[in-house]
Amino acid sequence: MDTSVPPLDPAKALGITKTLLTRLEQRIGRIPPPVLLVANSSNALRGYLSFFGALRSGGLPARLTEQIALLVSEITDCEYGLAEHARSARIVGVSEADIRASRRGRSSSPKIDAGLRFARAIVWSRGHVSEDELRLVRDAGYTEGQVVEIIGHVALNMFISYVMNATRLPASAARSA
Repeated sequence: MDTSVPPLDPAKALGITKTLLTRLEQRIGRIPPPVLLVANSSNALRGYLSFFGALRSGGLPARLTEQIALLVSEITDCEYGLAEHARSARIVGVSEADIRASRRGRSSSPKIDAGLRFARAIVWSRGHVSEDELRLVRDAGYTEGQVVEIIGHVALNMFISYVMNATRLPASAARSA
């Protein structure tokens, strides 16, 4: 894998980094390439995995979280993220049409559509969403906690997209992971 910042070799991991990578591999059976890039900093790895784990067990359906990841990957032009999250979206039942629509911040489901429109507004406004955008996402049935979780998923996906883009992680790494 040719990146400007090389992924950490798991065999060379020490301390908390080794512990976290071992736990992740035991839990999901692999260590995704972006995690090995983040693992160059044990503090960044700890923060990323903690935030990811907390949001994953939150109040949003996996379908929506993958669609948010697709949207953020599209906006940030992250080829790896687009490939990986399209694969993950298929696993949680997102149709090909909705995968394409998600990249534009849309969905065939009215509630998911509202969540994606809100996520897109967060990115484009740099978090300065309007009262109308907040009202629309609430009117679609999202709780205050879910609104905050949508913001969290946007932020987490922006971070990992920036890591992947800055290190030039190729989309082919998603297919080989």
